[in-house]
Amino acid sequence: MKKVAFSLSELLLAVGIVAVISTLMITTVIPKGDEKKYSTLANKAYLTLEEAYDVQIMNDGGLDASNYGAEEVLFRMVQGETPALPTYARNGNVAQLPNGMIINNTGANLFVDIDGIEGKTRSTLNSPPRRCGESDILLFVIDGSDISPDYDCGFAREYFEYNDRIN
Repeated sequence: MKKVAFSLSELLLAVGIVAVISTLMITTVIPKGDEKKYSTLANKAYLTLEEAYDVQIMNDGGLDASNYGAEEVLFRMVQGETPALPTYARNGNVAQLPNGMIINNTGANLFVDIDGIEGKTRSTLNSPPRRCGESDILLFVIDGSDISPDYDCGFAREYFEYNDRIN
């Protein structure tokens, strides 16, 4: 009877092949997990802002940004005894929500770091999100009584499954 055994070189070759395949698989699987995470956080941010703005308009007796200026939207949503948008901390036109999200109200825009101090940009109250381009920063545009994402900012098209053909 012939004994079947692997030499050390054959064993190392097999382990090396398995390691290369594992590395390739991990690098393709992990980014897809991040995309799903950011997509979920982006949708949560959109729903949170939309709902809070609607509540704020009701609290103000129907007044919206066209009545008092879009630069005051965040301030109005977080002020008062029962704010429309509960915050963890505030600093001027910047607010941090209990879930870590950081919102910066600049004119008619709300820049939102959807994962706050976590993630790639690590925004804070003293260093708020101010520009597009990063995967965890979104821009929401305030137009009268409507808040909507700017699909040309960062990864918003991917997160919100934007379709150019819809008018």
